[in-house]
Amino acid sequence: MQRQNDPWLLTMQITLPLLVLMALNPLPQARFTTPDQAVRQMLLLEPWHAASWDNLLAEDAHQANWTQLISDAGISSGMGLLSDQGKMLWGDAYEQVGQKSLAVKTWQSAATVTSSARFEKMLRVQRELNDLDGALATLKQWTILEPQNGQLYYQAGLLQSVLSPREAPAALERALFLDAGYKKQVQILKQALDLDVQGQGDAYRQVVVGRALANLNEWVLAHEDFRRAAAEKPDYAEAWAFLGESERQLGQDDFPSLSKALALDPHSTAAQSLTARYWIRAGQPDKALAIFQGLVKQEPKQAVWEIESGDALARMGQPPLAMVHYQNAINLEPDNPQNWAQLVQFCLKNDIEVRRIGLPAARRLVMLSPDGADAYDLHGQVLMALGDRDNALQAFFRGLKMNPVSAQLLLDVGILEISRQEINDASYYLSRAVEAGRQQKDPVIVQKAQALIDQLQ
Repeated sequence: MQRQNDPWLLTMQITLPLLVLMALNPLPQARFTTPDQAVRQMLLLEPWHAASWDNLLAEDAHQANWTQLISDAGISSGMGLLSDQGKMLWGDAYEQVGQKSLAVKTWQSAATVTSSARFEKMLRVQRELNDLDGALATLKQWTILEPQNGQLYYQAGLLQSVLSPREAPAALERALFLDAGYKKQVQILKQALDLDVQGQGDAYRQVVVGRALANLNEWVLAHEDFRRAAAEKPDYAEAWAFLGESERQLGQDDFPSLSKALALDPHSTAAQSLTARYWIRAGQPDKALAIFQGLVKQEPKQAVWEIESGDALARMGQPPLAMVHYQNAINLEPDNPQNWAQLVQFCLKNDIEVRRIGLPAARRLVMLSPDGADAYDLHGQVLMALGDRDNALQAFFRGLKMNPVSAQLLLDVGILEISRQEINDASYYLSRAVEAGRQQKDPVIVQKAQALIDQLQ
């Protein structure tokens, strides 16, 4: 009887397939230079081994050889040997080569893979493709796996606010129940969704909800709501105006939509203001000023148009005339902290009346917003501009007590410490500013802070 544990027999069982493979291969050293080549040779002899196909696909992925992976996965699939893990890699390869629709379909076919990673990939690409229905279906499947994940219900509520507004509140309330951190976002969306406007059609509601989504920086979804509103009611100027703004936010040309909005209703506040801001970005503040001054006459009690007129004049090189408009805004709304903040920023940016007007305005701003970190930041900036470094530092630290991760405050403290020759402290706060800026997706602050760190080294 053969002995199953005979060492010589076990050695032969292991080496014999390799000896046969080498006999079939005229240049064995050239063909076995990489792991995937060795697996390919083995599959030539035993192509029915599903595990070997998985190993081959994993090696393709490790080498980022996505085109080869797609080819190998196709062969394996044709033979009925592609595992669900292999399908996940196949989908990854399709995404890497830009075939995102195929990537989603392939991931969806890996039905036995129930990990969050699978759903996360599907949802991310579906959102990129603007496949909102598909994304919502993925979220519903994902919540079965993670029924206590508030983020999933919140994401579903966002999508439903566009696709099925009547169903959105339930998902949003569930998200809030599971995660109180969504209180502000849910409140903004529910207020828009619950708005009951008699005599108004769906287009109006879509614009209202779209604006709420825009306030949450959900511009892709906001764009879809504005697009639907404009399609349903083509003569609705506000829908076209906000569609233009969403196009700008998404890196598209907004001028055609803004022009259509103005043509439909030359007196539309949204159409006028968004078009004026278009001219500001285009470097033609004179055209913007004409529109904003028209809005001042049209809505004389709205301070915002005085502020915008002042900004346009400042860009035209006329800060003294601009100051008149900023002071007009203060007179119209003396208790609005935003107006005081705008006045302070104007004084600092244009280096005009910083001590006589900017400093009292900064103090007034702090009184109106005693819990606002930004108010203390502006107060500190004014004091720093006036050379009062010690009090500026105290103002910045008060702001950091309100918001310890304010990227702007951390940057300003770092700049102040440089002026005080406190290099170690400066490096510390600038490093924190870089970290906070990245978390808050503020590339400008990250770039400024990192440039200063590089100069200190």
